[in-house]
Amino acid sequence: SIPNSGLGMYSLKEIKKNDEVFFPEIVVQEQDHKWHNRERYYWFHKRGREEPMHPKKERSWLMHMYFWEPRNTLGLYDGEDETQSIVPGFGMLANSHTGLINALMTRPQVNSAGLHRRSDPGAGAFSAYHKYTYLATRHIPAGMELFAEYGDDWFEDRQNKLGVIPLSHDFEDADSILKHFFEFADGISSEESLTKSAWEMVYDYLVENKKMETVLPKDMKEAREKVLEKGTAMASVPNAIRSAEWLEENGLCLDNIREDRSTVKQAGRGAFATRAIKKDAVIAPMPLVHFQRKHLHMYFYHEEADHNDYIGEQVLLNYCYSHPNSSLVFFPYSPVANFINHGGKSANAFIRWSSLPNHHSEWLDLTAEELLAEYHAGLILEVVALRPIAQGEEIFIDYGQSWQDAWDEHVRSWKPVEGAEEYVSASELNEARAPFLTEEEQEEDPYVYPENVVLTCYVQGNVRTHQKKEPGPFGDAYEWRNFHKILYYHDNAYPCEILSRDEMYPGQAGTIRPEEVTYTVRVYLDETEDDKGTIIHSIPPRAIEFSDNPDTKDVFLRNVFRHPIDIPDVIFPENWRDLPDGIEKYDNTMPEKTPNNGDDEKAKEGNDEL
Repeated sequence: SIPNSGLGMYSLKEIKKNDEVFFPEIVVQEQDHKWHNRERYYWFHKRGREEPMHPKKERSWLMHMYFWEPRNTLGLYDGEDETQSIVPGFGMLANSHTGLINALMTRPQVNSAGLHRRSDPGAGAFSAYHKYTYLATRHIPAGMELFAEYGDDWFEDRQNKLGVIPLSHDFEDADSILKHFFEFADGISSEESLTKSAWEMVYDYLVENKKMETVLPKDMKEAREKVLEKGTAMASVPNAIRSAEWLEENGLCLDNIREDRSTVKQAGRGAFATRAIKKDAVIAPMPLVHFQRKHLHMYFYHEEADHNDYIGEQVLLNYCYSHPNSSLVFFPYSPVANFINHGGKSANAFIRWSSLPNHHSEWLDLTAEELLAEYHAGLILEVVALRPIAQGEEIFIDYGQSWQDAWDEHVRSWKPVEGAEEYVSASELNEARAPFLTEEEQEEDPYVYPENVVLTCYVQGNVRTHQKKEPGPFGDAYEWRNFHKILYYHDNAYPCEILSRDEMYPGQAGTIRPEEVTYTVRVYLDETEDDKGTIIHSIPPRAIEFSDNPDTKDVFLRNVFRHPIDIPDVIFPENWRDLPDGIEKYDNTMPEKTPNNGDDEKAKEGNDEL
């Protein structure tokens, strides 16, 4: 309903406040994207290869428009430098209107779907973040478009591209102005001409603020009859609510599939039919974001030797579609589609280009370079049923022969990394409700937390400026206080150490987590070498959890599987095949990949000097 915003998501049914808006989704973390792309430039430069231009000058990759802050997805500790979160489905397809937000994201679940790095070649081949759910923040009537919260900052940062966009407070201010104006005007005069003149004076004054000019109607009659009751935000997008008939005629159903544990163990999770699907029916549309594969390269910098090595690809590559002879990759961002697994010859579905009017079929005639110049999504694939599919059946497509060959080779050559046998992830500790041990207990008890995890506490980062200290057994301390969404956002989580269990409830202390017990902790709010910690007491167990240290999750191992899904030869344009010798020879990156020892940490000190 928002002009020039492409596709959007609507609900055909009424959704009550606080109900789930749609099926849970996956989250893919892009680790240290800017850092790796800077290192890519120097990797090429050191080898005498010619890059077209410096990363700061080359065309921005399209995925940048779709990133979420990692604080929203528990991904804050997934990178040393800057993690960026990719949330397909609702997180990419739903638009945002600053005055009509009706859905809010919650916390994802984090686990490896039963796979372990000591025994499973599929460990690290898929994202551990799933069950990412959106809840309705208000009543959503049937037929209304769904609007996610991008945040006012997102629009302010993009004014050069999007123009002047009214922010949330602009709509609130405009509604208040209209309400008070007509209450005042109707109370002093019944003459419409006088009210009209007064409105023109008010309007001329207010529209010096360009955002108000886009929100308030100039015509007084329109302001009274069309805007006053429904509000300026709703009036700004007249088609925010569509009829069921219009949606069925112009839209595509997105809820044919849902996520669950896959019937293929090494695949992790899969997509399952929510209803019976006929042969040749469209199971799911897949709008695509296009970019170059090189944006997913990852490097390791050796500070002493002053050189870097190519070490692999971001896990995002495994969710992308491509061709063995092309540098282009395509990421599908429709709901649940990224859970569809490889079925080979037993596949019950296939992909084809869409016939939807939103699909830019003329782009199939462009060269790879010309396609990259199109800085917006415009291509759509469809997943189509090869045969009748029963309700509850898992959906499979054929990933292609090059994918199959790569997987078979990975399984043949795969070996566990050093230390895999003893590895325990933070998610395993959280799911098992592992005890929160004090510093003293960790020294006395044989149970020791794994080196790859750290305790984190959810606290107000500004606690030191908003509270007064209180004397306590460990020095002056602050009291933990709950506040709106404190457990939702990962930037409220800080490394911490348990000092003691608060003795407010005698007999409740122990190695379990009774909700009545609270803790006194030392929290490192500054997260610097000079940070000696801040003492906070009365922290409940729900505000403490284990987190993985950067680079320690399965997806960051050196021996993980990485390969895009093949787009079949018969539908992949010849003019996009810009690598006639294949991706394996593309700038000699693959043969120079460093060994799979799996235990390096990026030594990035001094990189700013580059």
